[in-house]
Amino acid sequence: MKIQKNYTKMFLLIGLVLLSTNSFSRNPNFYIYLCFGQSNMEGQGPIEAQDKTVDSRFKVLQAVECTNRNMGTWYPAIPPLCQCGTGLSPVDYFGRTMVQSLPDSITVGIINVAVGGSDIRLFDKDLYQNYDSTSTDDWYLLKLRAYAGNPRQRLIDMAKLAQNAGVIKGVLLHQGEANAGDSNWPSYVKKVYNEMLADLSLSPDSVPLLAGEVLSAPGNCCATWMNPIIDKLPMTIPTAYVIPSNGLTGQDAAHFDSPSYRTFGIRYATKMLLLMGIGAKIFEPEAYYFEPECSELGGNWNMVTDNTASNSTYVTIKPGMNNTTTVSADSANAIYFDFNTRSDTTFYVYARVYCKTLTSDSYWFKMDDGSFEYVNGLPKGLWTWAKIKSYNLKAGKHTLAIANGEEGARLDKIYISNVDIAPTGMGETALKLCNPVVYNLTGKIEAESYSYQSGVSTATTGDTGGVLDMTGIDTNDYMEYLVNVPTDTIYKATFRYASSVSNGAVSVLLDEKPVGSISLSGTGSSYKSSTMDLPLKAGRHTLKLLATSGGFKLNWLMFEKVKTTGLEKVFDDGLSIYPNPTNGELNIKSESFQFGNVEIFDCTGKRMYDEKFGLTNYVHFNPRLQKGIYILKLNNNTQIQNFKIVIE
Repeated sequence: MKIQKNYTKMFLLIGLVLLSTNSFSRNPNFYIYLCFGQSNMEGQGPIEAQDKTVDSRFKVLQAVECTNRNMGTWYPAIPPLCQCGTGLSPVDYFGRTMVQSLPDSITVGIINVAVGGSDIRLFDKDLYQNYDSTSTDDWYLLKLRAYAGNPRQRLIDMAKLAQNAGVIKGVLLHQGEANAGDSNWPSYVKKVYNEMLADLSLSPDSVPLLAGEVLSAPGNCCATWMNPIIDKLPMTIPTAYVIPSNGLTGQDAAHFDSPSYRTFGIRYATKMLLLMGIGAKIFEPEAYYFEPECSELGGNWNMVTDNTASNSTYVTIKPGMNNTTTVSADSANAIYFDFNTRSDTTFYVYARVYCKTLTSDSYWFKMDDGSFEYVNGLPKGLWTWAKIKSYNLKAGKHTLAIANGEEGARLDKIYISNVDIAPTGMGETALKLCNPVVYNLTGKIEAESYSYQSGVSTATTGDTGGVLDMTGIDTNDYMEYLVNVPTDTIYKATFRYASSVSNGAVSVLLDEKPVGSISLSGTGSSYKSSTMDLPLKAGRHTLKLLATSGGFKLNWLMFEKVKTTGLEKVFDDGLSIYPNPTNGELNIKSESFQFGNVEIFDCTGKRMYDEKFGLTNYVHFNPRLQKGIYILKLNNNTQIQNFKIVIE
């Protein structure tokens, strides 16, 4: 079906071109950019509060009639910038970045004519009628009617009108999803671009073409087939430049989300400024959200279920732990958030808090190796985003630490960004989401009941117990579980698994510190239980199972206390000495500290035992000493550790 030209509107448009009385006279400092393409250029991102305020030097020439805007008139570039009901697009932050980086004497204007779902040849002056009915759905036909059936001509007419006010400096294109895999796409674009310049009496040397890649995030619809073709465009058009989409995220398989539209627009502007010889220092927006319960959370924090909190959980310090004059030195009172920045600039920290009273509205904050600073007087009332501090950071790895202040303050979420705008609602999805369920040891943990995982999946188990297996486990994949260890002791850990390989292996870490490892031999299709002894320290911890050799599937874990004749002690580095007290025999086990020499001294300092084992992580021996209190010394030639032992 062909859409007939609306001649009445076309005559009206010609009148607008000839008689327009817009407020601009031809101004060499008014830089104009033509924008066209399909749905991503239209703009599909939700328009948020931060997008509704723009510099007065950024303008849009309205290309369709809308209730509150007239076609052919310049307006402040408040989105939407394409059709009446579209959303945020790359053009929005292209223009904002341009005016921010150019002298105050320069105004930037854009014209955006785009049609979702369209073939690039809809903008071919000779072929558009062959592509104006690629879809017969009403949503597509309505878009075409808004341009009187010929979007290409509308763009040219608006561009000629704009030339009365300023100078066209470039062309922005985002299109390709509808042409995915078509190797002739660069030649189609070349014809459209060249004819557009000819109709406007423009030279390609002064009007470059910037073409953006399609969404390349996992699960995308078209990147595999289309981005390699887009990347070759400069081979066909010497004045064309490709804007990469790597690292950008989508709201669905084809469309970028709002944060990525902002970043994409900045990338377009960065390239245009470089072509203009302006090496402005431009930073792409960086935003990092964290759930405290899914971060490195000390054992003295309570996790509380609350449907008004993000991830339905907030944290608060245990009762009786007010710290208002000095920060606690106990790491159990702290929360750590690790993140990597890409730019050297100022970053702002916001916290989503709920503080009921003047005596429950504070925390201590620290960045990296700096000093803790006390932040008091946080907002009272229901959940609120509070601006905490700003820090000048270099690109690279950083750690924000929060320690408890006043008892009763509730912490839901942390936001760190180089854009000083407070989030709204619950903010965006955190870098790491988890299932905030804590398992009390001893007991059984179903493998699929992890708090967090990387690289693995679930499948119905073929075992007689359990429901699901963790499967698809490759080397360096892992699962994490929140556990509460009642006492320092040695636990027997049982792994229920099946393995199609002969060399599966798991390293066990407690709060990222190695405490043990186990080999999982091949079982074929059957399931098997393998056990190991683990020294675990009392408190709430993150237990991490890291596959050092994959190829197995895991059904469940079981933790039981090892029955010994005495008490055990587990030290901060995971080293354990048991039983202690002992009737003679001793076990020394460590994952992180290898020792080669074991010495025992009595209370007078006399050496009673001296044995060289060679560097090892485990020994079992009987020093055959009389009853008494002794000092056991471990030596690995660079470090010495001393421990008290009791022989009964």
